Amino acid sequence: GVMLEPGNQWNEGWENWHYAANLLSEHLTALGVKDAGIRRGENTGDESKGWSRHLGVPLPDGVVNWYEVMRALKSVSFNGTLVFMPFYHNEDQEAMTRELKREVAYLRGVVDAVEQEEN
Repeated sequence: GVMLEPGNQWNEGWENWHYAANLLSEHLTALGVKDAGIRRGENTGDESKGWSRHLGVPLPDGVVNWYEVMRALKSVSFNGTLVFMPFYHNEDQEAMTRELKREVAYLRGVVDAVEQEEN
């Protein structure tokens, strides 16, 4: 099977979640749950003005529109595995656990909201 990874897709370039879900639907078995973000470093004088993309951002703070991702997955009747990838707080397991719980609660709220929507 195939795992859809919205965080990586965003990091590589904007994605159409419905297109990806429809294209992969018969092979889609998992969802990679991680997000990405943009941050500005100190080197604001270079060509990038200091901005860079990066993975490892908790879902509530990242740039992926998880409502649209879940709507796309709902449209193809996805019922696969959610693979959480907490690429943050690697040095502090307690902080990682707190953040992961916050991610799970956030995604649960997204899924509940999407399930309540009319088709």
